[in-house]
Amino acid sequence: CALIAGAADPATIVLLFGAARAGLVTALASAGASASELGSCARECRADALLAPAAIGPARPVEALLTVAARVDTVRLVGVWGGDAEGAARLDIGSPDAPALRAAPAPVVTFAQGRDGPVAMRHRQTTLAAAALDFLARAQIGAGLPLVSAVAPTRFAGLVSGPIASLL
Repeated sequence: CALIAGAADPATIVLLFGAARAGLVTALASAGASASELGSCARECRADALLAPAAIGPARPVEALLTVAARVDTVRLVGVWGGDAEGAARLDIGSPDAPALRAAPAPVVTFAQGRDGPVAMRHRQTTLAAAALDFLARAQIGAGLPLVSAVAPTRFAGLVSGPIASLL
């Protein structure tokens, strides 16, 4: 699983679709989450990789991911897109650290709040696209209309009604 710490910004979407295109199971967590919260998410999805944009505004979520990598034994890679971060592999196109792409479709993981912490919820990519198309049809949103979602993209509803719907 590749845990992506991000927000509703283009860099996070690039990481999400890049990781999915590479055949990785992806999980989304908020870039504003603490290292402890991100660690719980990483343990829940058994994260092999932790990914984040180099910066989201003034925030640098990769710093928290480096802390998580030191505490969670399943983590083998911390990657950053859109800049450099000491201790993290640079995943930009053309970077020597960038992994080779595979075409295997992989699920996307969102987190629901359980009694004992986050619970990983796996979604097929086709399910996400179908739910986004259904949302757009029911809301009667066409290509020329603006789309604003107030739901965080770390949850199924936020991912479907925000970034995925905007791409469709």
